[in-house]
Amino acid sequence: MKISYNWLKDYLDIKIPAQQVLAKLTDAGLEVVACEQAGDDFVFEVEITANRADWLSMAGIAREVSALTNTALNKRWVALPTECSNQKRSFAIEILDIDCCTRYVGMLVQNVKIAHSPEWMQKRLNAVGKRSINNAVDITNFCLYELGQPMHVFDFDKIKGSKLIVRKAKQGEKIVTLDGVTRELDASIVVIADIEKPVAIAGIIGGMDTQVTDKTKNILLESACFDQIITRR
Repeated sequence: MKISYNWLKDYLDIKIPAQQVLAKLTDAGLEVVACEQAGDDFVFEVEITANRADWLSMAGIAREVSALTNTALNKRWVALPTECSNQKRSFAIEILDIDCCTRYVGMLVQNVKIAHSPEWMQKRLNAVGKRSINNAVDITNFCLYELGQPMHVFDFDKIKGSKLIVRKAKQGEKIVTLDGVTRELDASIVVIADIEKPVAIAGIIGGMDTQVTDKTKNILLESACFDQIITRR
């Protein structure tokens, strides 16, 4: 995992140089395998131990640095409205196998303009080795690296029946994933489907049929908790 020193500074007012932060993280048990300067930033490459999943995000590392340096964390959390009175369209979510997915939530955002992300976000993503794609996709990757919560974005208008279903794949079902590969599925694989077919492999990769393009007008953001053992398989 790569950690951007400048990104950490969004969370706390670090008074010590990057090399001293690196040394403190090493003393705390975080294995730092590389450190390189990238323009005005320093990027640490670290190995996260299995017992410290709380380190798998910028926010988690920032909390650790806060404790190690006795520096207060900046409050960056934003409260979202629970209802949108001007939303004219709706969607449904159904979980058919609660053992595979304990929670699945979505947010519909309408009348979006797909464009390049702002420069500051592109810099943050590039620093940790993630290529900028567009503003809709980038915000999901940004949240992943910042908070450790995987997300996905669908072109809402391509979801048949305006419904997402979390279920096991049917034997022999196929999906063309975002990397252009046609994959044949079996009943051990968890998928996100609309009323006709799979549109994503849960926790792994999305499908081409519902990908966001420059013609996308409405997006559905996904955040879910999938069973980690099934997903890892």
